[in-house]
Amino acid sequence: MSLVETLVSEFTSRRVLAEQFLMLAQHGIPDADLTIHSHFLSYLAALAHPLGYSGVVECPLPVESDHRWAKLGEVRPDVVWFDRADNAPVAAFEFERFERGDEAKLRSKIENLDIAFLRSNGRLQLTALIYWVRSGIAPQAVHEATVGYRTGFVRRGIHVPPAQCPLYVFKCTWRKVENGLVVSDILHVEVF
Repeated sequence: MSLVETLVSEFTSRRVLAEQFLMLAQHGIPDADLTIHSHFLSYLAALAHPLGYSGVVECPLPVESDHRWAKLGEVRPDVVWFDRADNAPVAAFEFERFERGDEAKLRSKIENLDIAFLRSNGRLQLTALIYWVRSGIAPQAVHEATVGYRTGFVRRGIHVPPAQCPLYVFKCTWRKVENGLVVSDILHVEVF
């Protein structure tokens, strides 16, 4: 099974989530501050291990200070998975809440994934944006926010070419339980 097939399989079954992160699957967590963000990033990082990778939270992909992509500023994907054999980055994830008016924030996160691909020297096999909403509505804005990933964009006066690896977009919905929110679905929305 490919990396993305394995990821989609877990997001569909949520087996690891149900076994190791009961707060996300049953108990519930409060929707306060960065609580949901922190818990879900922990899940994404831990998910790397049973799939054969090492997962690191808030991980920059460094380049030399005089390198072209260093001039774009620090970029730290929410989670990066590394190959255990050669320590090469293979996947980068951004997990972001979406509410009306957050289109620019989503676009920035997607652009960061493009930059992460470039800073990995083209070694990333996939990038993924997982946006979360409390309802089941999929914003059209997500599609529009991917334009730069597909065509390139300019940041800090530097033309950033499109990434040469697929961007997978997932929608994570939540439902209310007595002690907060639990994951309801993690749905594959689109690939770019």
